[in-house]
Parts: sequence; C-alpha cells; structure tokens
Amino acid sequence: MINKIQGKTLFIYISLLAVLLSSTALNAQNFGFQMVSHKKKVKVAFTEYNNLIIIPMKVNGLPMNFVLDTGVRYTILVQKVYSDILNLKYSREIKLIGADRNYEMRAFVCDNVSLSVDMGDIYNSKESIVVLEEDYLQFEEFFGADVQGIIGYDIFKKFIVKIDYDTKIVTFQRRENFKPPRKYKEFGMNVEFTKAYINTIVKQQNKDTLHCKLLIDSGASFPLLLDLEADERIVSPPKRIEGDMGRGLSGTMAGTISRVEQISVGDFEFNRVVTFYQTDERFNDVVKLTGRHGILGGDVLSRFKVILDFTGERMWLKPGASFKKTFKYNMSGIVLKDEAPDWPIFKVVKVIKDSPAYEAGLQEGDFITKVNSLSGELLTIHRVREIFKSKAGRKIKLTYMRNGEVRQAKFILRELI
Repeated sequence: MINKIQGKTLFIYISLLAVLLSSTALNAQNFGFQMVSHKKKVKVAFTEYNNLIIIPMKVNGLPMNFVLDTGVRYTILVQKVYSDILNLKYSREIKLIGADRNYEMRAFVCDNVSLSVDMGDIYNSKESIVVLEEDYLQFEEFFGADVQGIIGYDIFKKFIVKIDYDTKIVTFQRRENFKPPRKYKEFGMNVEFTKAYINTIVKQQNKDTLHCKLLIDSGASFPLLLDLEADERIVSPPKRIEGDMGRGLSGTMAGTISRVEQISVGDFEFNRVVTFYQTDERFNDVVKLTGRHGILGGDVLSRFKVILDFTGERMWLKPGASFKKTFKYNMSGIVLKDEAPDWPIFKVVKVIKDSPAYEAGLQEGDFITKVNSLSGELLTIHRVREIFKSKAGRKIKLTYMRNGEVRQAKFILRELI
C-alpha cells in the first residue's frame, strides 16, 4: 500500500515544510542521533549560502552537504542519484502531495540508513530518510549551492544547538552539560508537531501593531513572511512588487514583497524589514491548523548568535556582527536560474515589471554572461545576487545573449520596495 504524506515546500531560495508530514509516514523505531561517549560537545564548521546553514554529513559513508533546517521534521535526500549510488533499499513508496492537493509526486522511504555529521562524532546508524524521486527543489539551479539533503528536527531534538553565524560554527552539546551563557537573552518558544514558534510584535506601515506567532525557520533565507489569511489586519503595503514566493513541489507560490515598519523579538528591534506576504489560498489550512501568522527566517536569525533547546522549549539570542545591517532586496528586477552549474552563464527566468532591468529591455529567457567586470569563473550566481542588492545608485552593465545574439544593457539599481 502506498502512503500519502504532505510534501515539503521550497519557498524563496529554499525551505520550510508548508504542510505537516504524517506522523506514521516513517519508521519511528530508531534511537536517534548520538554523540561519541568521550565528548560533551561537538563543533562543526558550516558554509553559509544566503543565510542558510550547510553542514558536511556522510550518508552510509558518502560525503554530502545538508541544509540544517529548523523548519523540517524528517531527513530528506533531495537527489535520488545518490541513493542509487549507495544502493539504498527502499522499504516503501510514498506520494508527496503538493500545496494544491492534486499534483502528486513520488518519493521513497529508506530505513536503517547510517548518517553522521562531519567527522562522525555525531551519528545515527538507524535513521529513516525520505528520498525524492526527482530533484524537485533544484538547490543548485536556483540557489547555486551544492546540496544533497536537508536535516532538521531529528537532530535538534537530541542536543542543545548553538549557531554562530559570525564564526560559521554550529555546536552540538549534550543537554546535561549545558549552562545558559552570559549576555544572551532567553526566550520561551513553543514546539508543536516538531516545529518551534516564537511570539513577536510586528508594526506595519499603516501603524497597526500585531502580536504574531512565527515559525522559527533557519531553512528560509528571507527575513519575514506573513500569511494574509492569518489575521485580517495583516495587509500588504501599497509599495510592493508582485512576484513568486519561490518554488514548491507543485510549482511556484504566489505573493507580494514589501516591508514592515518594525519587528520586535523581545527587546530586539529591526526596522524596515523585507517581508514576504503569502497570498496563496492553498496554504489556508496550514495557517488554521498551526495558528501561526508567518515565519521568522534566516535573514533575521543570522543577525544573532542563536542557541536552540527544542526539548526544553527555550531559545537564547545575542546580537552578532550583522545585527545593525539594513535589510536589502534585489534592486535590479532580475530573477536568475543557474541551468548549467559548470558554465558561467545564468538564465533570466523573470523580469519584474517597471524595474531597472525591465526598462533596460531585459526579457525572460535571456542568458547573462557578464556583470560589470565579472565573467568566467568569477561570475557566480551568489555574487551576481549580492551585486543586485548592493546599493541604490550603483551602475550595472550586463552582457547577455538572446537567440544567439550578444547584447549589452545598462541600468542603475534602485529600491523597488
């Protein structure tokens, strides 16, 4: 019999479980992650891509890169080719149901898989994982990151986890050896169905102030997402851009992008925060089921040193080096995809109407080969995106191809929201 479970939805650049997975979908008979007996804590260096935490792991001894994601329940292998290489045995097939509840995709469950973090000091020899039949999430194409999997609650529930975005070190510590550090602010968080939530105060541009329950999601690279259906007082400001919220298992998600006046997490305040407004009615059931108002993502979390205790339902925060930085968003109007990761050329998949790139004549389907002085090996999708959100008034010169013809365009970056 084929089990049906609700699927993982990849929002802008990456992540979060938009719909809860069935608790019976995977084999729960494993002892979870463990730490080698002679250590009290394990430190692991991570790579950060657009506020996402990518840690080195091994699956049955094969090195891979996984996103450390507080918003996901089960461990997911996003590229089936690696399970084929490892000759993993599938215990059963499951169907992933997209947000529209109609479009079904296949995935497989593998039991008794050996997972270890970095050098093997943290391990689980009997992990059950979900293997996607196809690379639905396309990390490398849309994000430029070499990622094979996602890991979340299965490891957060076992340890105190400290994420230092400044030093790029994540520390896993035994709960019995943990002492709350000085100079950190402690917050209570509610863990419901393996997801962690925190209460915040959001001040909108119309001056309305809302008390918001937000999902803590390190796998969402944006700063803030608000669900319009969660509260009738949540409104998308007049100055906004219409756009896709990102990719999901059943396609793109509709929404708008603007800013809130302020968000407060306890005594910590952030002004003019880039905010994604979820307008897709397909997610109304998730909002009603969880009672959440939205998501607190990586672009806020990365401004802190973060300590998470899922079991004790506590979180500690301390401002990091980027705490006071302004929140920036793409000022070019170009949305890119890296269709050929081995080649320094990027496809334009969308041009926002009335943006600088739109006015300069860029079109969907163009291929960018040079940005200012960057070309060849220096031209990476990450660097291009950083340039596009660098500062208003910056001059941009593009070389691109359209129907085999080499063209050039010039424009000046400006704030769109």
